[in-house]
Amino acid sequence: METITAAALTETETTLRLTAERRQDTLHELQALERIGPYRLLNPRRETVRDSYLDTPGRRLRNSRFAVRIRKLEQETRITLKGPSTRNPGGSRTRLELELPWTAESTARVFSELASRGITLRGDWNHSELPSREDLMAAAGLEPFQNRIMVRETRDVLRNKAGSDRFAEMVIDQVAYSPGGHECRHAEMELELMPEADPALLEPVANRFLDAFEGRLVLWLHGKLAIGLALRKLMQDGPAPDLLDSHRWLTEEGYRRIREILKR
Repeated sequence: METITAAALTETETTLRLTAERRQDTLHELQALERIGPYRLLNPRRETVRDSYLDTPGRRLRNSRFAVRIRKLEQETRITLKGPSTRNPGGSRTRLELELPWTAESTARVFSELASRGITLRGDWNHSELPSREDLMAAAGLEPFQNRIMVRETRDVLRNKAGSDRFAEMVIDQVAYSPGGHECRHAEMELELMPEADPALLEPVANRFLDAFEGRLVLWLHGKLAIGLALRKLMQDGPAPDLLDSHRWLTEEGYRRIREILKR
């Protein structure tokens, strides 16, 4: 089987969270942007994304800082392997991430990569038949432990000069979690570096957004998976009145509580 190189597994991104202050205005302004400072924001596209994270009942993957995700888009399904991340100067992070179309070969690659890192799951993945999600979970001893739905809007980021190529994507995510059956909504913007682009390019773009949306965008160091895990703890006894607003969006108090949980 083909070896997966470290470069093929690397993703670098900076996350900016929308604050509760004028959240809807911020969303509308971000959606309408075509440029910011010397950067052009081109080729807008929008899709609905349904994510399901899988792990063993004992959370073997999570305890090793890995995750397997099944992502359903409007036109396709993908399997994703996520791994440990490191922080870079300027607030970006680089992490192991391999996202592939849902095929038998892709499933085998994901499980082979886990095995190469000492995490061997049940099942024989060197086959040509594509398993269903249910068959994959049964064979590997996995179960869903987080589901979420999000509306994702994406634009290409280019430097404002003739002939410049895109070096990043601007991604606006409106995420709906349902821990314990209680809907909780979160909004963030990611700047995702294109493969082989210089990570130093992200900080100037992020700073442009932070300056233009002062107090309405803040640097955010926690991933969506971690937010969902924290929300499950917060919602064990039902949502407290100060954690969500009337439209089920997280309040600043809700984010403060999430940070407290994730620091433990």
